[in-house]
Amino acid sequence: MNQGELFPKDRGTPTENRKIVREAIDRVTRHTSDDWKEFALEVLYRICLIERVVVTDDLWKHLDLIRLNSPKRLMNGPVPEPEPNHSVAGYLMLEGARRGWLENTGDVQRSDRKVAHRKFQCEWRSVIYDEKRAQKYHA
Repeated sequence: MNQGELFPKDRGTPTENRKIVREAIDRVTRHTSDDWKEFALEVLYRICLIERVVVTDDLWKHLDLIRLNSPKRLMNGPVPEPEPNHSVAGYLMLEGARRGWLENTGDVQRSDRKVAHRKFQCEWRSVIYDEKRAQKYHA
């Protein structure tokens, strides 16, 4: 399914819509620790290396696995407490795109996560996908 099919065209100008999105992202990120955001972005980067298409479900799945199975220290520091506000995933995906890891495909799919109530999530194409790493990870 394409995003254009989900949202009517008469919802304001692109400038107005970008302002609304920016304000929503600012509200969410203001209440999220910088340590947690950087940790989640590092996880997102690693997901982009092993997955051709990435959705927020992938991010939460990996974050949950790390939280449940990891030692006290992982990657560049301690594992932060889980972020309770799942709306921060939108910020993370946009930040991943800003950093050149992802591109929005314009397609959506329904979330498989129970807490997301089958809502639509954007599909993102990894720009940094690494076939060898992916084969090693998925083997």
